Amino acid sequence: MKLVIFLILFCSIAIVLHSKGTSYPIINLQATAETRVSTEEIAELIHDEFGPDVQVASSILQNYYLIGDFNGDGNADIAVIVKPEGGKTKIGKFNVNFISIDPYSLKNGQEIDPVAIMNEHNDACLGVAIIHGTSSGWNTREPLGKYMFYECFSDFRLISKGQKIGNINKSPGTTPVLKGDAVKLELESGAETVVYWDGRTYRGYPQTEGD
Repeated sequence: MKLVIFLILFCSIAIVLHSKGTSYPIINLQATAETRVSTEEIAELIHDEFGPDVQVASSILQNYYLIGDFNGDGNADIAVIVKPEGGKTKIGKFNVNFISIDPYSLKNGQEIDPVAIMNEHNDACLGVAIIHGTSSGWNTREPLGKYMFYECFSDFRLISKGQKIGNINKSPGTTPVLKGDAVKLELESGAETVVYWDGRTYRGYPQTEGD
């Protein structure tokens, strides 16, 4: 009822203003909703690009994917939480850059052996698969790059480009300036790590200390 009264008043005012030659703003009354991507569409993409044995972890976390511009090229990319253990021996055959994001390791940002790191964690952690999209978007059959890292974390979220990264006392190196959007991981240890693109690869940078 209130909406009807509002519309009547709005139209009446618009008619009066129009008759006086006055311009007025157009109000869009249609509500918009965030369009979510289907699990099936994401799973098909992951199977095609990372291997059929890499599983999308949609049942583990409600927010299991992020869409952003992670490498700062202006194109949409996607990051998906996965369980890659079943395909750990075959990931390399899909031209995936499997990298370390341990900020305290000399191998931070470097390619590492997926089998070794998953065995080290007894296959008990989670992977994040990242696809660099093209001008056609993230759901492309010819991505500009494919990356994966493996860590024990309980949640992840998007950090927008331009947002300043914090610095704790034991943070190694220079505090990064984001070239694109980044991913913040909430580690099971209680620590937080930001995973960011440095222009060549993904690296980890600590935000809070854990146990």
